[in-house]
Amino acid sequence: MKATGGESRYRHLPGTLGIVIKTLLCILCLVAILYVLGVAGLLGLYFYVQQYFGLMFALSLTVGFLIVPGAKASARDKLPWYDALFALISLIVSAYIVFIYPRASFNIGVLMPERIIMGGIMILLGLELSRRLFGWALVAVAIVLLLYARYTYLVPGILGGRGVSWQYLFTFLYLSSGGILGLVANVVFTMVLAFIFFGDVVFHTGGGKVITDFALAALGRFRGGPAKVAVVASSMFGTISGSPVANVLTTGTITIPLMKSIGYRPQVAGAIEAVASTGGLIMPPVMGAAAFVMAELLGISYAEVAIGAVIPAVFFYLGVFIQVDLVAARTGLKGLSREQLPSLRRVVSKGWAFAVPIVVLIYSLFILGIPAAKAAVYSAGAFLVVGAFRKETRAGLRKLLTVFESTGRLVVEMAAIAIIAGVAIGIIGITGVGITFSRALVELAGGNLFLLLLLTAVASMILGMGMNATATYIIVALLTAPALVQLGISELAAHMFVFYFGTMSMITPPICVAVYPASVLAGSPIMRTGFEAVKIGIIAYLAAFLFVLDPSLLLIGSPAEIALAAARGVIAVIFVGFAMQGYLFSPIGMLSRILTGLGAIALATPNSYIVNIIGAGVIAAVASWEWTRRRARRKAALSTD
Repeated sequence: MKATGGESRYRHLPGTLGIVIKTLLCILCLVAILYVLGVAGLLGLYFYVQQYFGLMFALSLTVGFLIVPGAKASARDKLPWYDALFALISLIVSAYIVFIYPRASFNIGVLMPERIIMGGIMILLGLELSRRLFGWALVAVAIVLLLYARYTYLVPGILGGRGVSWQYLFTFLYLSSGGILGLVANVVFTMVLAFIFFGDVVFHTGGGKVITDFALAALGRFRGGPAKVAVVASSMFGTISGSPVANVLTTGTITIPLMKSIGYRPQVAGAIEAVASTGGLIMPPVMGAAAFVMAELLGISYAEVAIGAVIPAVFFYLGVFIQVDLVAARTGLKGLSREQLPSLRRVVSKGWAFAVPIVVLIYSLFILGIPAAKAAVYSAGAFLVVGAFRKETRAGLRKLLTVFESTGRLVVEMAAIAIIAGVAIGIIGITGVGITFSRALVELAGGNLFLLLLLTAVASMILGMGMNATATYIIVALLTAPALVQLGISELAAHMFVFYFGTMSMITPPICVAVYPASVLAGSPIMRTGFEAVKIGIIAYLAAFLFVLDPSLLLIGSPAEIALAAARGVIAVIFVGFAMQGYLFSPIGMLSRILTGLGAIALATPNSYIVNIIGAGVIAAVASWEWTRRRARRKAALSTD
């Protein structure tokens, strides 16, 4: 995936056309906010939700072809005739849904020439816009699925079937709630848009700088301070932005040079930023679009997903923080001087208003139980009100229009994903390939749960290579999660498992999209940076196996079970960090590293107290041995002096 939110990738057209585009982007955002708040109902306006989706697609696709050039070398200040034509066709095929849906809802299964043609064009437009925005990986998956649906009868073995005609396929995907106008469109044009708006309100009024300054003031002076700043700032930014690539490009421009300036190797600096930025997708209270889709697929509230994700996310960032500190300890890296740091008191006094929307969001979601989209809009509104009392945080009309435009651009990207994801969901539903693929995985694993988890993890990372996080989750969840459920894993744990490994594909070589921009900013080799990222983010890979085998880590179970599992996990995370970085009190040898790592895994292993005790014993023995060796070396050094 390319950099989400980057300005240079868009056209900036002058004159009347530029004003029209900005107006459409603002309308796109405003219409969605009014819909989320239920203003239409208050005014007595009633319509099918699919008509709303059609309107949003009309605005998104039309603007998409006006602002997104077809190639990197294309001019950014001119509009080619073919893109003007694409924009006009996008408006027609999407607006058609708005006008005919009340009648079409009664006979969606009827094949009519105009519906078939419109459906085929809509799919092609979605493929082309996705190619421009995200490259070929996502488009290739969609094309393979389309060909599979049509020619299933040519596929041998368990994945074979009857096949579907192009006429039925285009009509179903175009108009059915099981296709483009279904679940993903609902998530994108309500929850995702609302949270993008919330994030843009915060950051366009100075929230990004406040987050970075706060992290610098609080942690910059400690050993390896800039790396710890990267972890904290990127986690805070990433949990709102929902895009690892955008996160890297935003916070990484500050943190990576700072890390290099105090002695972190370029590949380590890039890896730390890439891992910390990717972790924002799994960190509550806002986890990116995929978490909202998960809630819809599971039929539960977003709050339940976010609450379940808390302990694994804490494990992840604790593991990253520990390793960052150990790298600094092992190589003798210091923090920044007091002169290089902002005043914590000044940052807090100037930036306290930015805590208000977060508090409102958490209270609305987890205490009042308000739907996620409304909670995000309310939180954004709360900040606009509180921020109005200070000049630095006040959002005047011009700044608010900038927020609307920025939100609109990101929604254009998400609309392209919604079409591709709608195609994928529709085809998986029509062909039943999700069930058959899961059955094939179970058969291949021979009913062995651990082997099935390994196969599912590998499949999730392969399917996620080079793709957007939301699209990755949707495809892997529909294809692989049912296999885990089939062997007795809870639905939340199964979906969280594939979500984790789909997300980790972003830092896993060879196609590690979050690592690419980080390596560019760091001036380091991509593959070397990618392998460092895997090393630093190792806890995410391990935590996914742990919470599948022990649901108490997803806050499912009694308080005592949850507390015990969490305590074991925290200790294990710390010692895995020691093993990965080869530092425990002082540098340690390979044998001690291996024993420490195995002991930590044994300690965290669920449902086996004997294994836990053995693991704790191994850890204690290694720690005691290394402490004794360290004291002996110190005594020897003192006697020499």
